[in-house]
Order: sequence, then C-alpha cells, then structure tokens
Amino acid sequence: MEPTPFADDDAGGRIRFGRRRRKGLPVLRLRATKTKSTIFFATFAGLAVVAGLHDRLGHPFAFIAVVGLFAVVGAIVGSKRRADTCVQCESALAVEIDRCVRCDAPIGGEITRLRDRAAAEEKMRQERVAARKLAEAERRLANDDDDDDDDDPPSST
Repeated sequence: MEPTPFADDDAGGRIRFGRRRRKGLPVLRLRATKTKSTIFFATFAGLAVVAGLHDRLGHPFAFIAVVGLFAVVGAIVGSKRRADTCVQCESALAVEIDRCVRCDAPIGGEITRLRDRAAAEEKMRQERVAARKLAEAERRLANDDDDDDDDDPPSST
C-alpha cells in the first residue's frame, strides 16, 4: 500500500514554511533572558562553595541554604540579562540593533513567546498593507491635484 502523497508534493507550488524570506521584509525579535542558564551555573558555583566549606557548615540545611542562595542570586542576575534572537534565522541579537546581522532584515516588532509569532507576523503584514494603501491613496490624490490645472476658461456668471 502506497502512502498518500501530500498536496505540496504534487502541486509543485511554493511552500509556506521553510522558504526564504523576501528581501526587505521585517522580522520579529524574540525577547528572552538568560535566567535558566544563569541559575544552572550559579547552582554549580554554590555546590563548589559548599564543597570548599563542608567542614565549616555543620548542619545539612546549611548546605541547602547556600546552594539555594546561589540559585536565587543566579535567577535575579539572569533575569536582568537579555538574550534576544531573530525569529527567522535564530541568530543572537544585541539590544541596540534594529537590523538582523545574519539575515539582513529590519526588526519589525518584538514578541516574548514563540507561540505569538503567527499573530505578530499577521499584524505586521496588515500594517504593511495599510501603509501601502495609504501611500497609493496619497499618490492618487497628488496625481489628481496635478491634473487639475487652472487652464479651464473662466465661467461667466
């Protein structure tokens, strides 16, 4: 029994996801922090301190308190450190830049969760369409004003 082919296999048309982005289209910045990695490294630093002070810390809860203190400090420090990425090419983005270095696309907006990507891209698309329609209307209005020269004969009243 042969598997059923996908519609995209026979159509030969464009595939929506996985294609290259058109040049000049804006991309989204995924805002993130380094909280998880900093907690991880701070916890290991706390374990190293506990290993060095194992003879001075008598009570077992002191071990847990020191490691927990390091983890909390790591969470606080990590929540302040930004780790933004480009949604399109997944490269790291500095906070101050407004253009992705890797895919050479302008940053059009920010999202905090990856699941918000589709809605944010649709919103950016609608804003581009609205801006294009506004520019076309202004251009049409400017062309209409240019056509209305005062070369008509004056009307006699």
